[in-house]
Amino acid sequence: MTKFRYSAAHEIFKLFEGLGWIIAGLGALFALAGFATGNLPFLPEISEPTFIDRLVATIPGFLFLEGGLIHVALVKVGQANVDTAEMTRELLNLARKD
Repeated sequence: MTKFRYSAAHEIFKLFEGLGWIIAGLGALFALAGFATGNLPFLPEISEPTFIDRLVATIPGFLFLEGGLIHVALVKVGQANVDTAEMTRELLNLARKD
C-alpha cells in the first residue's frame, strides 16, 4: 500500500464521514420516533394522532437524515479531490523521471 502524502486530510475525512453517518442515523431514529408518537415537540400533544399527524411528525427526522447524507456526499467529494491531488503528484513524478 502506498503512503499518502495527505494522510491528515484522509483521517479528517474519515472522521467527518463518520459524523455524517451518525447524523443520518439519528435522523432515521427521529423519523421513526415521530411516526410512532405522531407528536412534534413544539406542538401540544394530540390524544389520538391521525396518519397525517404521524407523517408530519416524521419531517424533522427526515431533514436530519437528508442533512447527514448530504454531509457524507460532500465528504466523498473532498476525498476525491485529495485522491486526485495524490494521483496528479504521482503522474508528475513519473513524467519528470522520463
